[in-house]
Amino acid sequence: MSGSAGATRPIWDIESLPFLFRPLASPHNPDGIPDFLPFRLGVDERSGRLLQLPTARLEEILARAYSDGTMITGMMEEQGIGRQYAEDFLAIVSRAVGRERLDGLRVLEIGSGTGYLLHRIQLLGADVRGVEPGPQAEAGAAKYGLPIDRGFFPAVDVGDGFDLAILYLVLEHVPDPETLLREVNRVVRPGGIVLVAVQDEEPYIASGELSLLFHEHYSYFSARTLARTIRASGGRPVEVGRSPFSNVLVASYLAQEPAAEPADVGLDLDLATAFRRRAETVVTSVSAKMDGVQNEGGTIGVFVPARAVNILQLRGGSLDGVRFFDDNQALRGTYYPGFPMPVEDRAGLADGPPSCVLIMSLSFGRTIAESLGAELPTSVEVVPLSSLVSQ
Repeated sequence: MSGSAGATRPIWDIESLPFLFRPLASPHNPDGIPDFLPFRLGVDERSGRLLQLPTARLEEILARAYSDGTMITGMMEEQGIGRQYAEDFLAIVSRAVGRERLDGLRVLEIGSGTGYLLHRIQLLGADVRGVEPGPQAEAGAAKYGLPIDRGFFPAVDVGDGFDLAILYLVLEHVPDPETLLREVNRVVRPGGIVLVAVQDEEPYIASGELSLLFHEHYSYFSARTLARTIRASGGRPVEVGRSPFSNVLVASYLAQEPAAEPADVGLDLDLATAFRRRAETVVTSVSAKMDGVQNEGGTIGVFVPARAVNILQLRGGSLDGVRFFDDNQALRGTYYPGFPMPVEDRAGLADGPPSCVLIMSLSFGRTIAESLGAELPTSVEVVPLSSLVSQ
């Protein structure tokens, strides 16, 4: 259970949300992994962070999904945007240790994914070790000749005395982040550095962005709640910055230093507890628009469906005439669990446009709407989500 047990306040029990963990070749998850699971949302009253409350059933399904291999955004790879993610984070590592070369340093990466970041760190002179629960562990170890153990930290014994430990997009995935960080502190030498990178969820919490809720993430951090969580685990001083390349917060701290008293959590408690109201308003607005289009016999294109499937599940109602579209060519022809429509690309949208296109990205919706508006017939209504939310 959570390291904040006894200090969590439930705020929303959702009957079911899609269980997303990788693109699918059919509308259903593999055997043993359900298409939908309940979702219990709460707030940690000590740190102020929004969180998913763990259950035994959820932990069982997640263990299966991690073993099968999940595919998350921001994964570092040799090609494409994955290489840019790695270059960005390597610059952060260099700043944290105060030099570009890492000769003489022992580096541990927890959640090493494809092994590409660890490979790049090794090329800079470091002695490296990785831990990864998915099949990427063996693949990365074989491809780059790296010592990567397949399993979960701290169940895997990695030894101790590391100069630097890295957790890149890992802390969101554990039900008890404070306890995990204490274990990290234990294997890093006194005064060693820990780098923790997480998604910055504050703008999505503030806007009621339902797509941030998916079962792999237990915690939804802001810069403030991340710092408080680290301090509660015994790390200080804590510096939290933002990646110049992606929507990622990076905290740097020294291991095994005395903990500091957490700051006032009032602002974050208010943000977290207001999330349900804002999210339900978004669902109501989207539902009203979709109902209006369908009642008039129109068809609906959902652009960026990953941002929409939670809303569609809570909306209920008919999916007649609804199609999914995305710019990401890797998603073309794939499915989301429980939804029978394959993802189409932008060319498919232009060739056979629906009567209405809903742009489900709050961050880039208006920009996407402008570009689609220039490509589609004037008879097609292009609606960014922000215009519905502001009504």
